[in-house]
Amino acid sequence: MLAGKLNLVFGAVTLCIVLPLMLGLKLPQGFDLAFLLVSLTLTGIPHGAIDHVIYESKLQQKLRPKQLFIRFFLPYIAILSLTFLLWIILPEVAFWLFLLISAYHFGQSQLYHIQLPESHPIKWIIYTAWGGIVLAWLWLLNWDAQVPMFQSLFNWDFSKGGVVFSAVRFSLAVCLGVVLVLFCFLGVRKLAERALLLQEAAVLVLLYFLIREASMYLAFAIYFGLWHALRVIITEYQYLKLQNQLPVSVFSFIKAFLPFSFISFAGIGLLLWVSQLLASYVSPFMLFLIFISALTTPHALVMRQMYGLLSKKKAVV
Repeated sequence: MLAGKLNLVFGAVTLCIVLPLMLGLKLPQGFDLAFLLVSLTLTGIPHGAIDHVIYESKLQQKLRPKQLFIRFFLPYIAILSLTFLLWIILPEVAFWLFLLISAYHFGQSQLYHIQLPESHPIKWIIYTAWGGIVLAWLWLLNWDAQVPMFQSLFNWDFSKGGVVFSAVRFSLAVCLGVVLVLFCFLGVRKLAERALLLQEAAVLVLLYFLIREASMYLAFAIYFGLWHALRVIITEYQYLKLQNQLPVSVFSFIKAFLPFSFISFAGIGLLLWVSQLLASYVSPFMLFLIFISALTTPHALVMRQMYGLLSKKKAVV
């Protein structure tokens, strides 16, 4: 099964990074941020830049540009715009909603091999809980580094032991408990391969040590760029193959990512320019978070449709 093979390969790569860090390796200053930019460029942004191709493959027909704009891009842009609007009107709601959608999306890309329909409540719960664990670790284990960024937008008590810290820690405990119980349930009911479930548990342990040992930027770059984005790209390739919509070559497949990847890069460039103007009000990190959340919302909806079709065809890749 492809999911197991990817876990082994990604795990080996991650271990090669974690072990030297645990032994005291010091990386050059700025390396982690540069690595994050490379990760976003190679897989992070591109993995969502082929959503329109995924949509067309679901229809199993090639739409004319005008049809594609009306049926796909118009709703896509509308959802993206509404997300930006929500950040302006109710930033607190937008923030927690973004975390919830991201948790589900991260868990889905990792655990789609569970042999249940995508609409099944257990999948909704375990996806969100698994992604919630990763997000909570990313936040809790880098708390001091992230507090100034969040304080630029939210007037919350970010002290350790405060309401926000306690809420995140409690959520982590709940998510860990839910994942443990559901892994046992899925194994007993043979709704997932037991060996693969044990492997997924080992993945969580490895990600914990990665996030604990690496800097915030490096940990996020490896998780998001490798474990999430590259995994999604490979699944998208397999999905298009299954739908008989695969371009002629791997090169053509990669080429399909380029137009909207460049548009996203331009958006990030604009974001950096805006961050200079708003430097005294909102941190560049928060502006980047808002930009990513706007892209994540419609992208997660497209991915849910893709995984739903894979589940219906029992094509667990």
